[in-house]
Amino acid sequence: MAKLLHVEASPRKQRSHSITVAEEFLSAYKIKNPSAEIETLDIWNMDLPQFDGVALEAKYAVINGENPSNEQEKAWGEIQKLFAQFNNVDIYL
Repeated sequence: MAKLLHVEASPRKQRSHSITVAEEFLSAYKIKNPSAEIETLDIWNMDLPQFDGVALEAKYAVINGENPSNEQEKAWGEIQKLFAQFNNVDIYL
């Protein structure tokens, strides 16, 4: 079973042509692939994690095989959750 991640990136919602096109695609895709799992990630209605100095230091700690501080670990954990949404799918829209 394929998993598709639909990244909705327009703040215009009902006035957005890209959302309208994506919804048409998804309707056709569901018909052709009834067992597919579809997840929508609406970046305008979610709390994205900060990628600030703490997160950056956490990234480099992990890359260098070091143990991140508690604050860094928390920041990096939030980024990993978001990454997992992208990493655990087969198709992107």
